[in-house]
Formats: sequence, C-alpha cells, structure tokens
Amino acid sequence: MQNKKILKETRNGGWRRLLVSSVILSVVSLIGLSVSHAQSNPAAVVKMTDTPAAFVPAKVTIKAGEKVEWDNTGKAMHSVTANPPLPAGAKIFDSGFMMPGAKFTYAFTVPGTYHYVCLPHANSGMVGEVVVTK
Repeated sequence: MQNKKILKETRNGGWRRLLVSSVILSVVSLIGLSVSHAQSNPAAVVKMTDTPAAFVPAKVTIKAGEKVEWDNTGKAMHSVTANPPLPAGAKIFDSGFMMPGAKFTYAFTVPGTYHYVCLPHANSGMVGEVVVTK
C-alpha cells in the first residue's frame, strides 16, 4: 500500500519534492561533516620515532580544550602514558600499546604542564611534555 502511494506521488510530481529534500539533506550533512571535521583536528601532532626512540617534537604548547595527536610513525610498539604529578583536576591519560601506524588523540581541558612517557622506551629517555594554557 505504502509503495503504491509513493509511486502515485512520484507520478504526480512528488519526485521533485523528494529530489529537493534529498539535496537539502545532503548539503546539511556536508556542512555538518566539515564543521565536525574542523573541530576534531588536533592543535598539535607528535610523531613517535624509533631511531632514536623519541617523541617529535618533545614539547608542545596548546590551549585548554584543544587536542594533541600522537602518530606512531616507527616500526616498534610505543605508548603515550601520563607521568604524574598532573595539574590539579586533570585526568590520567594512556594510549595503551600502539602498533606501528596507530594514532592516539587526547583533549586537554585543564591548564598546566603534563609530562608523559613511552612505557616500552622509558629507559631510553622517550619522554614528552604538553603545556596547556588558558
């Protein structure tokens, strides 16, 4: 019954309304995607390398509410693990073990200085710092 009604409306020019509605929904979706994509872009990207095992750059500065993305560009497993003490009210962050090619993103909401380490390479000095300003 519903299909016959749709077919009848389509024959009577309803297809134009359907087409216009589809175009409007597509435009709204595209606008939403571009806004959402813009908001999800990290303020800083830190590469994780193997030789030497390092975070590059080792120190980044961002504003509260912004994100940092870590990208394991090496061939070894790495991690991004908060190294307390953290600023008052801040939460611990931990990527877990990241295989080559993996990415980890974290939004910093509390201003202050955050130190972090790669657990598998802590003895090699693979440490980093995020400074979050107001």
